[in-house]
Amino acid sequence: MSTCDEVITSDDELEISNSKLKIYPNPTQDEFVIESSNTMKEIIITDMLGRKVLIQTITSTKTKLNVEGLSSGVYIIEIKTVSGISAKRKLIVQ
Repeated sequence: MSTCDEVITSDDELEISNSKLKIYPNPTQDEFVIESSNTMKEIIITDMLGRKVLIQTITSTKTKLNVEGLSSGVYIIEIKTVSGISAKRKLIVQ
């Protein structure tokens, strides 16, 4: 059985995937940090049923998000940059 830590949905997303993108701690219990070498503009967290459970608008290369209200499980984080590039990562909430 293999695991997938990164999901790339188009060739344009390779730019952010190859740049520095850190999400920590992961797994998390209450809050985590996202750092990117690109300026982020929006972060969307989606549950495994495709429901958007958190949308955060930012203009920064680093942000801290609180997920204390989310149930334990696996979520997908979509990070969109100001230049229109996006990437998706897996987040585990305990």
